[in-house]
Amino acid sequence: MTNTPEFATMDDLVRSVLWLDRSLDLLYPMAVPMGVDSPANTEWYSLLRKKLVPQLSRRSHLVVAVTGGTNTGKSVIFNQLAGEKASAADANAAGTKHPVCLLPPGCDAGELLRQYFATFEHCPWQQASDPLEAAPEHRLYWNIGQNVPGRLLLVDTPDVDSDVEVNWERARSIRHVADLLIAVLTSQKYNDAAVKQYFREAVESGKPVLIVWNMAYEEQYLKVWPEWIAQFRAETGVVPLAVFATPHNRDAVDDVTLEVRDIGLDGRGETADDISTDTRFPVVPLQKYLNEIRFDELKMQALIGALRRVDAEHEGVGNYLQKIKTAAHDFDAAAQTLRGREHFDIDWPAIPKAMLADEIGRWCNSKRSDLLQNVSTAYDTVLRPVQWAWGGLRNRLASKQQKAEQKEELAAVMQLVEKTIDQLKLLGMKTSNGVLRDELNRYLGEQRKELLAAGERIHAQIPPKTDAYMRGEVYAILNHWAEENPTQWQTLHRIDVAALGTHAVLSLGALATCGVMGGIAAFGTAGLAPLLMTGGIVGGSEAVLKILGEEVRMKIAELKVAIQQKYASWRKGIFLERFESELWGAMLRKFDHLAVVAESKEYIDTMDALESVRSIMAGVNFQSR
Repeated sequence: MTNTPEFATMDDLVRSVLWLDRSLDLLYPMAVPMGVDSPANTEWYSLLRKKLVPQLSRRSHLVVAVTGGTNTGKSVIFNQLAGEKASAADANAAGTKHPVCLLPPGCDAGELLRQYFATFEHCPWQQASDPLEAAPEHRLYWNIGQNVPGRLLLVDTPDVDSDVEVNWERARSIRHVADLLIAVLTSQKYNDAAVKQYFREAVESGKPVLIVWNMAYEEQYLKVWPEWIAQFRAETGVVPLAVFATPHNRDAVDDVTLEVRDIGLDGRGETADDISTDTRFPVVPLQKYLNEIRFDELKMQALIGALRRVDAEHEGVGNYLQKIKTAAHDFDAAAQTLRGREHFDIDWPAIPKAMLADEIGRWCNSKRSDLLQNVSTAYDTVLRPVQWAWGGLRNRLASKQQKAEQKEELAAVMQLVEKTIDQLKLLGMKTSNGVLRDELNRYLGEQRKELLAAGERIHAQIPPKTDAYMRGEVYAILNHWAEENPTQWQTLHRIDVAALGTHAVLSLGALATCGVMGGIAAFGTAGLAPLLMTGGIVGGSEAVLKILGEEVRMKIAELKVAIQQKYASWRKGIFLERFESELWGAMLRKFDHLAVVAESKEYIDTMDALESVRSIMAGVNFQSR
C-alpha cells in the first residue's frame, strides 16, 4: 500500500501557506484597532510563523522524535535510525532526562537548532551519559550524525512516564516540533497510563505516529500482537502509519544491527498461505523507510497535521477571522444607530401654521391665471394699509404661537438626542468588544449633558423655515392631492377666484372690521383657498368649511396629514445630519472605517488563502501501510 497525497502537491501547499502568512501579516494591524487582539501570542499563529513558514521557506527536513516510557528501548531505536551509538542504551539506566538530537553532516547546525528547538539550551553532545544528568535547564544535546541522511533530524526524547514534571515538559516540547513520532512500546509499557496520555495528546495535535514494539519479535508474542495493538489504538486514538517489532538481541543492539520487522497494522503481517514467519514479517530498513520511501508523504502529513491545528475550530485562524467579521458588524450597527432615522419613534410637532399657509398660498397663486395674479398683486398694493393694520395683530399672535411651536420642537430634538444616547448605551451593554464599548461609554457620563446642551444649541441655530427641497415636496403633495380630488379642488379654486373679486369691496370696509372678511383681505395674494386648507390661521375658516360640507373638510384633513408627515421627516433629517457632523462626527468616521475591515482587500485575500489551504487539506488522503 502506498501513502500518497491526492489532488495536491507540496508546491501547492507551500504556495497556499505562504499566501496565508503574507495576508495575515497585512490584516492583523487593521484588526487591532477594532478590539481584536493580535494573534502573535496564540498557539496557532506561533505554529504558522515559527514552524510552517520557516520549514516551507527553506530546505525541508523531517523531524523524527523517538518517544516512549522509561526503559522501553527508545535509545536503541534511536541508534538504529542514526546508524551509530549516539544515545545511551543501557537497560539499567535511570532514564533519559534531556533530548538528544542528531543533525545531518554539512548542515548549518546553529540555524537548524534555532529554527526547530528555540526553547532549549543547545549543548554539544560529549558522551552517551550526558542526557541522563539531572539539571533544571531545558537542555538539548546535539551532535552531527555521520550516517544521518540530509533530510532527517533525529531526536531521542525524555521519558514520557517520568515522575519528574520537567521531563514531561521537555517531552511535550519535542512533540510540539516533531513531524513524526515513533512510539517505542513494550509488553510491559504499552498499557501505562502516562504513556497513553502522551499519545492521546499527540493525536489531538494531529501528529502522525509510527509504532515499534521493542523486544517483542519473539515466538511467544506473535498471537498477542493484535490484542496489544487493538487495545493501544482504542485507548489512545492513535491510527499508526505502520507497526514494527524488534527482537530481544543484545549483540545486535551493541552492533547497531537490530532488525526491524513490519508486522502490519493489525499485528498479523502478510496473510498469504504457506509463507514463513520471516517472510510474513519482512525486515524494514527503518532509516531508508523514512528518508526515501515515505519522506514526502510523511512530511506532507506532518504539515497537514500542523495546518489543522492552525485552523482549529474554536481557536484557529478561522475563528480569528470570524472575530474580525463580528467586530466589523458591531461597529457597523453602532454607525447605523447614530445615523438612524427610522429607529426613533418620535411624534414631531406639526408644521407651523404660518409656514404652511405661506407655502400653500404660493402654490395657489401659481394655479391662477396671469390676469388673476396681476389683479391679486394690484389688490395687495391697494390693501397694504389694511394688511398693515391686520398684520400687526396677526404677527403678535403668530409670534406667541411661534414660540410655543419652537418650544415643542425643542422638546422633540432633546428626545431625539436622548434616544440616540440610549441606543448607544444599549449597544455598549450588548457588545463584547472592548474598544467599541469604551467609545460608546464616553457618551454615557458627563458628556451626556454636553450632548444635550449641544442639541439645544443646534436647534437654536436652525429656525423653522422651508427650503427649495421642502417647497418642492409640498408642491408635489398639493399637485397630487388636486389630481386625486378634482371636485374638492375645483370648489376651493372657485372660492379663491371669487374671493379675489371681493377685494375692492373689502378694501373699503377692512379698516373698520377685523372679522372674517377683514382677515381674508389682510391675507393678500394668498387668497381664501390657502386659508381654508390650512385651517385656523385666522378666525372664521372653520365656519366657511362647515358651509362647504364634510367631504371637503375630510379631504383637506388628509392633505394636512400628508404634508405633516413629509415635514416631520424632513425636519428630523436636518437635525440628525447636524448631530452626525457636530456631535458624534469623529466617532462615526472611526466606526465607518472599522465597519468595512471585513470587506477590505486584506480580509478577502486572507479568506481566499485560508480556503485554498482548506481545499488542500480536504483533498489530501493518507493511508496507513
